[in-house]
Amino acid sequence: VQPARILVLAALVRSSIAWSRVFPLSMGRPGVGFFMSTIDASLLVAATFWFAKTGTVTTVAFANLGIALLISLAWIWIARSLAVPRRHLPFAEAR
Repeated sequence: VQPARILVLAALVRSSIAWSRVFPLSMGRPGVGFFMSTIDASLLVAATFWFAKTGTVTTVAFANLGIALLISLAWIWIARSLAVPRRHLPFAEAR
């Protein structure tokens, strides 16, 4: 039961950042979304294979949660770096 709870938490983390997968595409940078999805899938597969051999199901669940948190933080950083800085907006100069 404990690994299932951890996996549900990982799914909640992933779903809270799901909107960010479309953001690079709308900013004209579709390669960023593809790159991050590839990294995410590669990390999940590698961690699952590695920890399935050496650890328990709970270890695999914690690895999944850690990767979800890492990818979510990376998506937040990407979203902030792709956003237009406030000083470049036309109405910012009028103030």
